[in-house]
Amino acid sequence: MQITAIAVALAAIVEVNAAIFEFDLGPNGMNGSNEAPPVFTTASGGELSTVFPEQPGISYDSSNHQLFLNLAWGSDNGFSDLVGNFGAARIFGPADEGVEAGMLYNLTPLVNPSSSGGHDAGIFGQVIELTANPNLSGFTIEQQEAQLLAGKWYINVHSSFLPTGEIRGQLVPVPEPRTYGMVAAIALLAFAICRKHIFTQANLKR
Repeated sequence: MQITAIAVALAAIVEVNAAIFEFDLGPNGMNGSNEAPPVFTTASGGELSTVFPEQPGISYDSSNHQLFLNLAWGSDNGFSDLVGNFGAARIFGPADEGVEAGMLYNLTPLVNPSSSGGHDAGIFGQVIELTANPNLSGFTIEQQEAQLLAGKWYINVHSSFLPTGEIRGQLVPVPEPRTYGMVAAIALLAFAICRKHIFTQANLKR
């Protein structure tokens, strides 16, 4: 009974600590070589935290199904400008790197564009809450979450130069060292408790 209670408590701790998932944009941020097929452009983008460490990164909270995106493109934000005028920013999936997929979420209305000094740049720092059947895709929230955590979603930024997509970045899950460290510590603790219990039971039978 004691072992069962401990196991339940440990499982609850692991679940709480595994609720937040961090992501990188790749390969190498957002660029034309990530498009499918690859395109030639000098434009680039990525996480704002890559350029400005004080900025939060990209994360997903599985407790409320909210994806926080903090990304940008253009020289105003530490990257390189789009060759064409900004057209749209969207989330697509499910697809592996180098493969196309259908649109799931349109980020365009919430983009903060910047064209000062001839720069075509933009920032997207918003929370996207997963909804069932986005863009009539037919995917449930649970299916979308599984796709996201498997690295099957990507962000595409479209421009007048390349309307089908000038730069793209795959949302790549990144293991959180503190979470994994805690899970490992909990696993060792559970092993030690179980071992002690087995040893005690064996002595009682003698």
